[in-house]
Amino acid sequence: MQIFINKNGQQFGPFEENKVLEMLQNRQLSPNDFGFRQGDGQWRKLTDIFPVHSINPSPPILPISISQTNKVKSNSGWRRFFGNILLRLGILILLAGVVGAGRGYYYSQPAQHYSCQMADKNLQKSEQSLKEYQAAKGTPLEVEKGLKAKKDIDDFGAYSNSCGQLVASFRLWLFVFILIGIIGFVGTVGGFVVRRVS
Repeated sequence: MQIFINKNGQQFGPFEENKVLEMLQNRQLSPNDFGFRQGDGQWRKLTDIFPVHSINPSPPILPISISQTNKVKSNSGWRRFFGNILLRLGILILLAGVVGAGRGYYYSQPAQHYSCQMADKNLQKSEQSLKEYQAAKGTPLEVEKGLKAKKDIDDFGAYSNSCGQLVASFRLWLFVFILIGIIGFVGTVGGFVVRRVS
């Protein structure tokens, strides 16, 4: 229903009921202002038109002494200062974590290491030597081919162990820098929150 408003002797409107309630809640209108609902026939206080439970006035503003105001401002400055430091440190740590994790991921790939490449070559070489040894069994070349196959298998084992250790160490590096990045992210978010609260 449409309502006309009388505030301080001036008439406004018509307004929809939900708009009048919104103006009451925003304190644009007072509950003691008058309203005229079409069909009512008389002007009534807005508190009579709208029950008190539908008007949610803002809580009263408590008086603050001058000493409390100064205290709030000084705490606010320290929070903002601390928030800025936390934010900047968090961003730096986050960037260090991202860069370190990226490098750790790159170097944790076996194809990036000489020893891993040599292990692949020696695997093929040792497989070939074993085939030659199997073919040379019972011939005068058996001992020579057996020694060559043993050397190739030993070389493969050495390069393979070295490759495994390198990849494992860079995967550990990756994990550590992911943790550093998470710490940096938490610090950045904490800095935003502390600055926002102040």
